Amino acid sequence: MDVFLFERQKKRWTMKKNYSLAVAVGCAFSLSFAGSAYAQGNMEIATWAGFRDAAAVFTFDDGCANQLSVAVPIFDKYGYKASFYLVTGWSPNYNAYQALVDRGYEVGSHSDNHASNAADGRTMPDSEITSSKTNINNRISGQTCNTITYPNCEEPNESTLMANYIGGRICGNGIDGPTPSNYYRINSIICGNTGSVNSAEAFQGKMQDAISRKGWVTFLIHEVDNGSGYSPTSSQAIDGALAWAKANDSKIWVTTFRNAIMYSRERDASSLSKKTGDSSSETYTLTHSLDRTLSQYDYPLSIRVQNNNSWTTVSGSQGDKAITASIKDGYIYFDAVPNGGDIVLSNGQGATPPVSSSSQPESSSSQIESSASDGIASSTSFNPEPSEEISEAIQGNFHWNVSGDVLCQVFDMKGQLLKNLSVPAAQGTALLWNAVNVGLPKGVYVLRYGNEGVMRSVQVRK
Repeated sequence: MDVFLFERQKKRWTMKKNYSLAVAVGCAFSLSFAGSAYAQGNMEIATWAGFRDAAAVFTFDDGCANQLSVAVPIFDKYGYKASFYLVTGWSPNYNAYQALVDRGYEVGSHSDNHASNAADGRTMPDSEITSSKTNINNRISGQTCNTITYPNCEEPNESTLMANYIGGRICGNGIDGPTPSNYYRINSIICGNTGSVNSAEAFQGKMQDAISRKGWVTFLIHEVDNGSGYSPTSSQAIDGALAWAKANDSKIWVTTFRNAIMYSRERDASSLSKKTGDSSSETYTLTHSLDRTLSQYDYPLSIRVQNNNSWTTVSGSQGDKAITASIKDGYIYFDAVPNGGDIVLSNGQGATPPVSSSSQPESSSSQIESSASDGIASSTSFNPEPSEEISEAIQGNFHWNVSGDVLCQVFDMKGQLLKNLSVPAAQGTALLWNAVNVGLPKGVYVLRYGNEGVMRSVQVRK
């Protein structure tokens, strides 16, 4: 049995292109950080999702109104998600934040009172570590509040933090490596007119820095534009940052603070093993033993294994669910959930996209659009484009951006038309997909939807 074991790192990673790791049996192998975290032989787990070089996280503190009215539409424009940290005693608009969570954003704790009642005037009381989490969980459903940002960047009692959260953010003004030295002291870059980043070029420079270091940059934003909050950041700068990220999506993974922490922890703790294999199929397991009290730690990890049998098409499944697998440059690429069951790759029955996650990974942007297409209603086949696999909670991942009757076509991964119908857009995204997928077996499909000659495509899961 080939075994690929990844141990959680105890020390900060030294940012060099190649690493040598001595293994228990006394041999050594080289670890290359050219888009992959740990490689032994013919198996690799990516440093970051989609085999990107770096991660970028946008965090918003204090619940300033312009974050919702100005910043969120910019993230929606590019299809990215951010993390918002609330001071529960400042009467946040929980309905508005619930709507964000329903669409895939994150809401976390920034204390109950912003340290206004602190003994030193700066550090939140230890009691608020738990109470602020409880207050948010009581008002926001569909997620667990398990990340925190500290008022005034002063970390409270770490043992209490560890009992309630999977990670926390300080200031630090630095860029972390793939594995932070302390998940409760993750660095951030202060933005706005009192920080070091307040232009599109400055945002871009920090993301380029993270890419060159194969690391992780977290941006700390308070007010946006001309609101009354602390250190306003220009909306044009945010827009320019996300436009650059979109254009460089193969290199930079824009995600939430929670997702980045989960991926990093899972990646370091996971063991990938090949159980069986022949010319027709191969079976792998991906497991970790992380404690699941605070998080399920079930964020999919990006993996590639060598295509030893020279397959030209491939299909994949994990447990009883289909997963997307693709072939590129001698490797099979797929995403899998740790502890999610056996991963089975099979020769044939799959689509071979024109590029794979090695050179153009699945987008961390959640709104995927194809080029405009006229006369799609008469199509009976379709060559699927590589795009992000969307979970069944589809309303949390992208918008239809159409009105009236929506033409919906469902294709299998071979490109054969399975369904062709119209559904009123007013039903909402989740209901629309549920109305479309009736009678389809569990699996991954390509959904084309739109009207007036403009169609978009996205991979969906049932």
